[in-house]
Amino acid sequence: MRLLATTLLIAAACSLTAALPAGPASAATAYGENLLKNPGAESGAPGALVPRWETDTDFTVVPYGSPGVPSLKQGKSIDGGRQLFSTGPYSMDFDACGLGVQFIKIKQRDKDIDSGKVRVTLQGYLGTKSISDQATVTIQFRDGNNHQVGSKQLTIGPVSTAGKLLEDTASRTVPDGTRILRVQLLGNPVEQTCDAFFDNLSVVLELR
Repeated sequence: MRLLATTLLIAAACSLTAALPAGPASAATAYGENLLKNPGAESGAPGALVPRWETDTDFTVVPYGSPGVPSLKQGKSIDGGRQLFSTGPYSMDFDACGLGVQFIKIKQRDKDIDSGKVRVTLQGYLGTKSISDQATVTIQFRDGNNHQVGSKQLTIGPVSTAGKLLEDTASRTVPDGTRILRVQLLGNPVEQTCDAFFDNLSVVLELR
């Protein structure tokens, strides 16, 4: 009798499990939306790590109107909020400028990408403290193992503006085999100076 009761309980549990709805599938990467997280530097504090971005050397966020940084007026003119990204000064210790990197994993769009139907647009505001500095944003295309796909990349900049922010944009077809986008914000060292700034960045995929 006890064996029968146990058998019935197991059968009931199996029936209940079968009736439960399946867990949600991983959502496909959206078309027509900005895929960057914290694209406008509004999360994070000056001198601290920047949420959603992997950073190196002195890359951080800074308030508009700070010494050597684009003005509050300019920030307001581009709807830039309170803060923007900064590479910081040239690092003598590392012989490099600060940089910020974000990886975007593209989900459930393999067929569209591999048939050449997906286009990516990179857009943002870039600027520098002086004309000796350069600001650049690049997208590297990577496969599912995070290896670079081919040698081509998408770039806005380099920009040298001496205290101002300029909007730049570029687009291209996403290469066959791409599964990850590596977005990098970089100050290119010229005469051992950096001080590059970035704000209101966007990375958008579109189906053609």
